[in-house]
Amino acid sequence: MNSVALVVLFIAALALAQVAVWASGRQTTGHARLRSRHDGDPEWDREPPLSNNPSLSEVLETLPGMLALQRLQAQAGNHMTATTFVFASLGLAIAAQVGTWIAGAPVLAGALMGLAGAAAPFIYLFRAKRIRARRITDDLPRALRALSRLANAGQGPAQAIRETALELQGPLARELGRAFAEQRDGRPLRQALEAMTDRVPDSVDLRILIVALVLSTEAGGDLGGLLERIETTLSSRIALAQKARAQQAQARLAAGILAAMPPLGVLGVALVQPDHFMEGWADPLGKVLYLSAGAWMTVGMVVVLLLLRRIR
Repeated sequence: MNSVALVVLFIAALALAQVAVWASGRQTTGHARLRSRHDGDPEWDREPPLSNNPSLSEVLETLPGMLALQRLQAQAGNHMTATTFVFASLGLAIAAQVGTWIAGAPVLAGALMGLAGAAAPFIYLFRAKRIRARRITDDLPRALRALSRLANAGQGPAQAIRETALELQGPLARELGRAFAEQRDGRPLRQALEAMTDRVPDSVDLRILIVALVLSTEAGGDLGGLLERIETTLSSRIALAQKARAQQAQARLAAGILAAMPPLGVLGVALVQPDHFMEGWADPLGKVLYLSAGAWMTVGMVVVLLLLRRIR
């Protein structure tokens, strides 16, 4: 790649960064933009905006995939605007391509690295989503004990949720705080609680808690005793899941290393011996072998990822 093309790509990356800053709007200090807090009320996370520019947000709502990205960011606990996130993905793609081409790798390797750079932020979101759901699940026994204690003391579901959110820390506390804030602002408690399952879809145990709270709100009954029984069951389940994750950590690491070795090996050959790589690609049989190996590796990695997703 000649120097002119490198300069053009560098200017394009700077332009993308500038557009991202403009679309995000002026940053405020601290987390006031992300969280709302009334006097004595728990903190809660706002929905990540498409853009801090209202006109641009209206346009982005009509684009396919933007609302899905916004939902994924909420599930991952990411507060970056969707516009900034998209431009960050494009900037990483350009940076990866430029770095690969500067190293003298062929165009195909640059394109693959560009795809990897563009996909990296989305991979981060999916991983953050799973980690956040796991943290919420691990904090559920404490939340259940607090809710049960407050319910036995005579407090209603909404007030018990508020006090529990103030007592806890982490994503579960903020989710409970958001549910309380929404019902305080006029939304039915059932809808506020059910909205939590949309933001934490990977936690079945949280759904059990929400069903118990909804049933108690609508049908009455001994909420404290019900929560105590649920807490005993969930504590056992969570302890078993944590033990299984600890025992399977080595297998998960080995699977990740095995899945990463072939693409890293191909990239290494492309960087160290680009002529050898291109000779194989120029041969019709070599193209078939390269593409077949890539397809089967993709299938294998998908199978491994599906298996790993079942490990909680």
